[in-house]
Amino acid sequence: MDNKKKIGYYSGLGSIFSFIFFISIAYLVSLNEYNPLTKTISKLGLTKNGSIYFIIGTTIGGILISIYIGFYLSNILTKTKYNTIGIYLGILSGFALVGVGLIQDKPELVYRIGHTLSSGVFFISMGLAIFFFSLHLKESNSTTLKKLSYFGFFVCSIAVLHFFLSFYKEIIHIFGTEFTINAIWQKITVSAYMVWHILLLLNLNPDK
Repeated sequence: MDNKKKIGYYSGLGSIFSFIFFISIAYLVSLNEYNPLTKTISKLGLTKNGSIYFIIGTTIGGILISIYIGFYLSNILTKTKYNTIGIYLGILSGFALVGVGLIQDKPELVYRIGHTLSSGVFFISMGLAIFFFSLHLKESNSTTLKKLSYFGFFVCSIAVLHFFLSFYKEIIHIFGTEFTINAIWQKITVSAYMVWHILLLLNLNPDK
């Protein structure tokens, strides 16, 4: 594997694990302020102790996503129209994730608009990137990559549901536990994105 591919490959792994690491710290230091069942991940950016870790996690994660897709996937995947579209969308999603962290979800209108746009661009562009990559993988001779493409389409369906459920913010009470559907489904969507990319990294031939 040449240096560019190697940088991209480890950036892909680093983007996922750095995001998980710093978001987990943000949560652990904000237990008194943040309820993951009722609040979206972005609300960690408004906590007193966790905001800095949220910003670090989204910024580093976003930058590494763009490097991973720009340096690794763009060089290891066969050049097709599907992959080209997926690469541009994937790089865009990385920059959007940086925006999610730097433009916090504050009550002021300018912040809310900026944060909502950044968040929307991230979820939509990443979902579409996975969709186009999956269209390419579906034509692969590898049975494993074909299965990964079907999982990619499943991930996209989760993302589509997230788009609609994000508007449903009413608190629900079940067995004495409060939660909101949009907060839960957002975390499911983010987790699905990460799992798909981990599987892609593990199954693509790095020496291709």
